[in-house]
Amino acid sequence: MGLFSFESKQVKEWKKLAKSGDMDAQYHLARAYANGKGASQNMKKAVEYCVQSAEQEYAPAQALLAHFYGYGKGVEKDYGEMIHWGEKAALQGYAKAQYNMGRCYEMGKGTEADMEKARRWYTLAAEQGRPDAN
Repeated sequence: MGLFSFESKQVKEWKKLAKSGDMDAQYHLARAYANGKGASQNMKKAVEYCVQSAEQEYAPAQALLAHFYGYGKGVEKDYGEMIHWGEKAALQGYAKAQYNMGRCYEMGKGTEADMEKARRWYTLAAEQGRPDAN
């Protein structure tokens, strides 16, 4: 109960900050609602908060939104949107998104398979210390 209470207090604080447009708080609320941690799981709210943050060019939220589209979590599965949001995050230097873009190009998921582009994204992610990008 202690951990849940703490997270619930944190969710309340994030909600206050999110109302004022805080993209970090919006991102954390998206994760809380998506995972059901500190709040009841609610993918509709998760996507809403994630979009608010992603539209402010917050790379972690863009990568999370790409994940939602790639797996159809709270939204229709849409590989075009997955690539759109994933690339936006990757171009900002977000290593997780760079790695994920490498996977998309390697596997041809949402795009034509292109090993040269895959290697480029993997290299960028590896240069930032992403261990699974080597």
